[in-house]
Amino acid sequence: VYMGDAGYNMGNSLMVGCAKMGLHFVACSPDESYFPNPALQEECQKIAEQIKAGTIEPSDITEQMISDNLYLPDVPDPELIIRPSGELRISNFLLWECAYSEFWISDVLWPDFGYEDLTQAFRDYALRDRRFGGLSKKDSKK
Repeated sequence: VYMGDAGYNMGNSLMVGCAKMGLHFVACSPDESYFPNPALQEECQKIAEQIKAGTIEPSDITEQMISDNLYLPDVPDPELIIRPSGELRISNFLLWECAYSEFWISDVLWPDFGYEDLTQAFRDYALRDRRFGGLSKKDSKK
């Protein structure tokens, strides 16, 4: 679970609760999310240097190679990104990693975002048809 615009402490109980459910909880402060994320740029520069040095060919570049060198390589890509405050943008937040993420937008501001809001986000997420770029389960049965 990734929560953009976190910046405030929601308390240890949320992180403990997520851990008990087998979820990863990563919070991003406004300071981090509003500045350009240089991870993709830096990774591209590293790969360009390897190509220039002759240690790899352009055809050697894989999705996994890029993912392994981003800022959070040990954290799974987010399945759900919760965006408080009604904002409808990702502000350079995990651009590569959020390719198949589901977004849940709340008009509640982060300092007021609480357990009931999080529970509603999880309920709504549980009803979604996760396709990962494929057909809907409904469409594939036709």
